Amino acid sequence: MERRPRRAACPTRYMSGLGDGELAARMLQALRRLADAIDKAAQRTYDVHRKFPHTIRESIEQTTRKEVEAASTIGPAARTDRHELLVGGGDHVRTAPPLQRPTSPAVKGPIGHMSAEEVEALLVTLGPPAEWPERVRARMRVFEEFAEETTGPSRGGDWLSALRACREGGSPGSDLVIDFYHATHAGAERFIRAGGVDTRYPRYFCDVGQGFYTGDNLLLAEKLGSRHSDPVVLHYRIKLEDLKNLEVKIFEPGSPELEGFLLRGMFNDPETPYDVVIAPFLVNREAFAFQNAAPIYAGRQIVFCNDTGRLLDAGLQPASTGLAARAESALSEPSPEALGTGAPRPPGAPSASSAGDLFGEGGSSADSAS
Repeated sequence: MERRPRRAACPTRYMSGLGDGELAARMLQALRRLADAIDKAAQRTYDVHRKFPHTIRESIEQTTRKEVEAASTIGPAARTDRHELLVGGGDHVRTAPPLQRPTSPAVKGPIGHMSAEEVEALLVTLGPPAEWPERVRARMRVFEEFAEETTGPSRGGDWLSALRACREGGSPGSDLVIDFYHATHAGAERFIRAGGVDTRYPRYFCDVGQGFYTGDNLLLAEKLGSRHSDPVVLHYRIKLEDLKNLEVKIFEPGSPELEGFLLRGMFNDPETPYDVVIAPFLVNREAFAFQNAAPIYAGRQIVFCNDTGRLLDAGLQPASTGLAARAESALSEPSPEALGTGAPRPPGAPSASSAGDLFGEGGSSADSAS
């Protein structure tokens, strides 16, 4: 007897209870979902190739899909104030709790809430996680010689107290002008003066994440900038009255939310809800991020975020030949012992100084520091 070929199962067999119109609608809906999925996959592939021409790297090959997907499915119920992602052969990466925005729902922290694709893109950018601590160490070494520099702002006195009073409805402070300094090199200066400040330039392993890093101490800017062959310190003058109308966040060293904020910043969280962040430096960045060590704070940095570039551009002062040395980020940093803002620095710990960006990018795509 001749055997007839077996017919493939008809997909409509399982929908026999549906009317013709409803069945057609269901099938059309399924086809649309499939088309959308294909479009999204194609767009992701295009975006990755456009942003990262070297899409396949050892870091991706070493990270299994199972580990990445397991990390991306950790739900809020399973989280404490921090958790770890195991990637790259068991390296521990500490992550942060959600950030509560002033005017919108919570913003998810890095890595633990990322999709598999987002984690892969992060690894493509930063390389294997096993190398991250050494990259932090290498950047921090640059500033060790400036560990005990200076004690406060060059001019303007205690402007933070004036800012608090101004924001609380006290003295308007319209006559007070604050000096900020951003140290870089001559090539970056030309780019910034021509094109303005880019406050959204990506930064990894920085205390706050993306933003334009400044300080209020000129002496430290000159000291830090001495490593450049063509140093330039950009000088900005901004009225206290202009800062009053911005979303300014002042983090004290003991603030319970500061740790989570710094952790997100290290992975370039783009959802900073503040226009200006004023925070102490994280001295032991490597141990804090990768070894769950308690933070050690010192000094002060002022980071301009979001759409504050226009304010900086308006306050940029003419070039001055009297400023002899400049660095990528001019930051005021007395020691923790002098300030009383943190535990004494343990022997061998990194210095309190830190540049705005671990990889050397400054406030614009052309702004780099060696």
